[in-house]
Amino acid sequence: MRGFFTRFSGELQATLILHARYWLEAVATWMGFLIVFVALFFGIQLITGGVGFSEWGQEAAIRYAIWVLCLTAVVGLPEKIQEEAMTGVLEQRFLAPKGGISSLIMSHIAGLLFWSLGTTLVFFAMVFVTRTSVYFDWGVLPVVLLILLGIEGVGYFLAGLALLFKRIGAVTQLLQTALLGLALLPVDRLPSVWQVVVQMLPLAAGTPLLNDLLLRRINFDTAVNRSDFWLLIIDSMAYLVIGLASFRWAARRARQHGLPVSLERLTVLFEQRLKADRPAIPTELGLIIADL
Repeated sequence: MRGFFTRFSGELQATLILHARYWLEAVATWMGFLIVFVALFFGIQLITGGVGFSEWGQEAAIRYAIWVLCLTAVVGLPEKIQEEAMTGVLEQRFLAPKGGISSLIMSHIAGLLFWSLGTTLVFFAMVFVTRTSVYFDWGVLPVVLLILLGIEGVGYFLAGLALLFKRIGAVTQLLQTALLGLALLPVDRLPSVWQVVVQMLPLAAGTPLLNDLLLRRINFDTAVNRSDFWLLIIDSMAYLVIGLASFRWAARRARQHGLPVSLERLTVLFEQRLKADRPAIPTELGLIIADL
């Protein structure tokens, strides 16, 4: 257990260093999310003339914040795998004594913690812009956690695809757009048949419950007794188990096909580069490995 906390604290420190070093990119990312929401909010307000807009604006702020929070759960791990495969870091993780999948997941969770902090700040900024009165209850946290667990399952599935196919940028972009649609979709206003279907999809199951907790001020005890809360638990656990299982299968499949490469293969690559009088620098070696 002590070793786990040591490794996880190391991943947290590495993530903090990266965010501090590239702070401008982080600030620009969060400002971009806020600007997009403000443009969407006031644009729709002008189109509708403000008729029935107040309630929609309140729900939109919550749904959009949940979508932003879930982005890193979906694309964070696949993008990390693609980036580290190009630079050779991915192979070093799998060659470490206690690396591999556990190392990747700890690094991903560390990034998710920092992303959650930024999402919280953006959410309060959106609440200020929309002048929304939000009632906070600690019961919101378990619901948000359950939503994240389901989305994490989708992210692990995409991470498995990244291990096998290396470049899946178009897939992740398509999924981001689809998740935004699910986040903004008013599930409770759909016909009952479609409600059952849509609530089985990731992100759509928990947003109506989250709206009731934050806007309609129902307490957590009431939420626990609702059927959609238990549906959210089943839905999230199913996506998480399937995602983890597919990720582990993809990792084994990648090893069988040479990615991540073995220590013997790395040795051969170094020897070939040295014989050719071309020293194998990390970036260059990472590009070679990524093309295997």
